[in-house]
Amino acid sequence: ATDPWIFLYVYLFLASYGQDMLDYIMEGGTLARWWNEQRMWMIKGVSSFLFGLVEFLLQHMGIFRSGFDITSKVADDQTAKRYRQGVFEFGVTSQMFFTISAAAVISLVALVVGAVRAMLQGGGDEMAVQLFISGFVVVNSWPVYEGMVLRSDGGRMPKRITLFAGLVGYAFFLMAELAKEN
Repeated sequence: ATDPWIFLYVYLFLASYGQDMLDYIMEGGTLARWWNEQRMWMIKGVSSFLFGLVEFLLQHMGIFRSGFDITSKVADDQTAKRYRQGVFEFGVTSQMFFTISAAAVISLVALVVGAVRAMLQGGGDEMAVQLFISGFVVVNSWPVYEGMVLRSDGGRMPKRITLFAGLVGYAFFLMAELAKEN
């Protein structure tokens, strides 16, 4: 973070997001919808794209043949209300929620541990970019944390996914601690 070239990367990041936001708003969107689109980009990146890649690889190795499951798209009144409010829906169980919640928990653990280490041991300059990236993912993951912990309605993240994601986050923390000792 002390290298003057960091300002180029900061400018490119901010200019890219600013341009994307400006384009979105000029086309009739709102700031809240743009922010939700950014969150959805992250969610798709760690869930559906990952599952698509795995399915593609398994199909080309001849291990897996894709199928099609018909699912109900009927929404009750509460689900429809949450949709109109722009609230993320986690009420149904899906294997994709695990990757989303695990990435969110791992980023939160990385941010907290990194910030504590930067404050106690110094070295915040070396960790500034990593802390920024973790913080950016944490801010984008707010609906996931909300669905895991804060919500009590039908759109809440299933408890077993929350628990398993927490265990995976803790396991990554322990692995990092063991690697640091060696």
